[in-house]
Amino acid sequence: MDRDYRKARRSPEAGGRAEAGGRAGTPKRAGTSGSGARGRSPETLGCPGGARATLRLAGALLVALVFGAAIPLPAESSPGSPDGRYAVARIEAMEGRPVIVRRAEREWPELMATPYLETYDYLRTDQGATLRATLSGDGRERTTLTILPDSALYLRRHSPTPGRQVVLIEMIAGSVRVEVEPGSAPGLPGSDPSGSGEWRAPLLLRYRDLSVEPAPGEVTALQAPDGSVLVWAAAGRALVEHRDGRSRLAENGRAVEYRPGRSLRTRRLADLGGPEGWFAAREEELLEDVASLFDRERRRYLDAHREFHASYRRLLERRAVWYEWMRADRVGRPVELGEGAELAEIRELLEELTPAQQELEHSLYRIAGLAEYLVFPEQLVLGRDQDEHEGDSSAARFVRATAGERPYLRERFHTIRYLMRLTAEPTGDES
Repeated sequence: MDRDYRKARRSPEAGGRAEAGGRAGTPKRAGTSGSGARGRSPETLGCPGGARATLRLAGALLVALVFGAAIPLPAESSPGSPDGRYAVARIEAMEGRPVIVRRAEREWPELMATPYLETYDYLRTDQGATLRATLSGDGRERTTLTILPDSALYLRRHSPTPGRQVVLIEMIAGSVRVEVEPGSAPGLPGSDPSGSGEWRAPLLLRYRDLSVEPAPGEVTALQAPDGSVLVWAAAGRALVEHRDGRSRLAENGRAVEYRPGRSLRTRRLADLGGPEGWFAAREEELLEDVASLFDRERRRYLDAHREFHASYRRLLERRAVWYEWMRADRVGRPVELGEGAELAEIRELLEELTPAQQELEHSLYRIAGLAEYLVFPEQLVLGRDQDEHEGDSSAARFVRATAGERPYLRERFHTIRYLMRLTAEPTGDES
């Protein structure tokens, strides 16, 4: 496959370094001064314009359909069978080297003893990496999740209503495709998903400000660099709900578009020029307003940063307790959580901490993505002074500061997910 379109892209997790396969092109000197990127061409920003965005997106969608060899899977009765307490999906195939973090430690899927995803596993796919997994079910259903390139997410069990359990995909960044075979969501055919109570999908997607509930068929959620999300159904339909409670239905060639700060809209996919046309339009619009978007995201980051660290300090005060849990779990010993005040206190601290952690993690990824349109990748890597090339040097300094924080923030995020895994209720009834 032609992968030239990936050369100028960097993963937010790569810490600002150009991806293998090509060094980001040297940007031209900006012809204007002032804040942000307003009025500059894509070349002066060191980032791809609409045409290259279309190629990159087309490649991302294509790579999801053309996988490498499937991973050999063990028999269900073998010692490599999944742990029923945690397993939520079986890895079927992948391309590239997706990253999985489990128990706050990095795993490579091709080296895992069992090819299963477990609750609170964190997954990241860089350029050219894709992972396809089948969700665990009761034998009657088959739901396939395809994680597209440049995505980050984690999975967990979730009970949206009493007696109903689904796999919740917490989308930190990026895009996915979901295929639900007919019959795996009882009551859906002919039902009214907005009011009948029969919308019984086995999987939910949750982005920063909206959730997506797919029906039997094929549903894709595509995220643009500015945080916009487009949801469409190649077959079947999907219910898209904003955090304000309003919802729209994607079906019959009509997609649902989410734009940050705006209400959901239903759009004809053909009128948008397809997914590639929509993505390119969002990217071109971002070039015109990147400075103000970055400034808003910076404020959200700082607010979440303060809340997160205040709560995390309280969790650290109980480190002697939960560190022993982790140490026992990692060496295969039974974890004695107990049922006393300590466990209740740590669960309460995690519940209090999670919203700030999720907001900060979303913001960290968004800032890294916006930085590609605001500063030069080479100078960001080398740590040079941006003043000669960038009017908004404070933005460049802020991006360098967040890049420096990223490793230890990621470590803390993974620690929180590990604790959530260990302290989850035995029923798996997680909010």
